[in-house]
Amino acid sequence: MSQDALATELPAVLQQAENLPSLPAVALEVLRLTQSDETTLDDLASTLAMDPALSAKLLRLSNSSAFSMGSEVTTLQRACMVLGLKTVKLMALSFSLAGTFREGDAGAFDYDQFWRRSAICAAAGRFIAGRTNRSVADEAFLCGLLARIGQLVAARCMPRPYGRLVEAVAPRWPSSEQEEEALGFNGEDVVVALMQSWSMPSAFALALAHRRGPCGLPEDADEHVVALCRASALAWACEEFLCGADKAGAKERLDRFALEHFGYDGDAVEELLVELQGEIAETGRLLDVDVGKLDVAGMIAQAQSQLVQVSLGVAIENKQAERERTILTTKNKELADKAHTDKLTGLPNRARFDELMAACVQERVAGTADKALGLL
Repeated sequence: MSQDALATELPAVLQQAENLPSLPAVALEVLRLTQSDETTLDDLASTLAMDPALSAKLLRLSNSSAFSMGSEVTTLQRACMVLGLKTVKLMALSFSLAGTFREGDAGAFDYDQFWRRSAICAAAGRFIAGRTNRSVADEAFLCGLLARIGQLVAARCMPRPYGRLVEAVAPRWPSSEQEEEALGFNGEDVVVALMQSWSMPSAFALALAHRRGPCGLPEDADEHVVALCRASALAWACEEFLCGADKAGAKERLDRFALEHFGYDGDAVEELLVELQGEIAETGRLLDVDVGKLDVAGMIAQAQSQLVQVSLGVAIENKQAERERTILTTKNKELADKAHTDKLTGLPNRARFDELMAACVQERVAGTADKALGLL
């Protein structure tokens, strides 16, 4: 969708929907508090305590391997101190969103699959950023969780048309191109509009709008945004490989992006995927999402098998095409010979004479043969 269309058509579609999601109340208050210089840890802890489920997840996060400082964290005040205001803000928002919209009337939309993909993308975002640019790790987690939320919103606001699209492309997940063709806009358009309606920082909108890579970012984009976009895009590619049906195609795209933007070769990518399994499992527990059992080694083997099959298929197709070209060339020669041969005598006919005569004259005009020419 063009920017002009996004500014006019998409908001109108969203405004007509009565079930357009809004940020949970506690998450909104946390965002407000973290923007104030006068906020204390007690203020933040008091607000978080209003949501027991959110409090439990933040305590669990502060005791996770990523933040554990040796002694168990048992109070929200201590958790806020361990995590820091920035992490508390982003994780409170992430956990609040993951706790909503787990089910509803959205036609054939698969909520379990949606949250599984989102949790895997969030885990991959934080894991990759932790290895490449730790300063964007928390943002990359939230971006991963929000990467597909535009699809959830479209499914809830337009259950029938989006449900038809989901059924049409099953068992695959709708692509941006398929959404564009069926609806006139895609999930990326929706999530950008949603970020604007939630007054989220522009960095999130930019990273989510360019979730396939930093190509197309404004030239003056901040390095922080570029780093966030790269980490989020690689996380998206990991999620497509781990959750999608086309393992070979997804692995090729993942390898290509990882090499271009991070200098990772195929072996480094496979190592990253294997190490990512632990982060995904922990994220699933934090978000109360069933991420299932990921057999990464089996998926890599499946991708390699599919690539071999594709290569063999291409080779067979090329051989068949070459054989067909040979047959066609032979037939064309036979037809040409028939067209220039007298059926009764088997000698070249007048058409062949005219052709040879024209060639002889052209050679002499071009100076590539003696000018003398005899004709019997």
